[in-house]
Amino acid sequence: MDENVTYLLNQVHDGLPETDTVWMLECNVDDCGGEAMGYVMELLFAQGAKDAWFSPIFMKKNRPSYTLHVICGEEEREELEHIIFSGTTTIGIRRIRMERTVLKRSFMEVETSLGTGTVKLCRHQNRIYAYPEFESVKLICQSSGQDYQTVYHLLKEAAMRRTEQEADDAQ
Repeated sequence: MDENVTYLLNQVHDGLPETDTVWMLECNVDDCGGEAMGYVMELLFAQGAKDAWFSPIFMKKNRPSYTLHVICGEEEREELEHIIFSGTTTIGIRRIRMERTVLKRSFMEVETSLGTGTVKLCRHQNRIYAYPEFESVKLICQSSGQDYQTVYHLLKEAAMRRTEQEADDAQ
């Protein structure tokens, strides 16, 4: 990374990660159909879950099952627990309070020869990381006929070029 990008980071963002507290909700789910579990996951995200996923497990008597994991803030915890109890067959939810480190982030719209897309920029120390948003990559792939990796890298390179240009302009 050149001095110009470092200058931009120091002027606009200090580049230091933030810390906060989140909850990890976990429960084992068996005797619950895949459609119901998929619907519950949609509801969890719609009500503010920061992340959610299922992990395959084996329960007693070697029955295949899943563990549902949900990361959320304190404000969403009670409502998300209600969604889990009402939408799955679980009878208990474990919860763990966790501290985490989160990189500062911003979003940038970038123009490419294939179309416009959104890229998430994360900053840590003297580095900028550019992550094209999945929906943007998908839409450009569908409209252009290009493959995912080509579009992803095109958006990432456009964001990095623009970030470096903005750093040059700031000096």
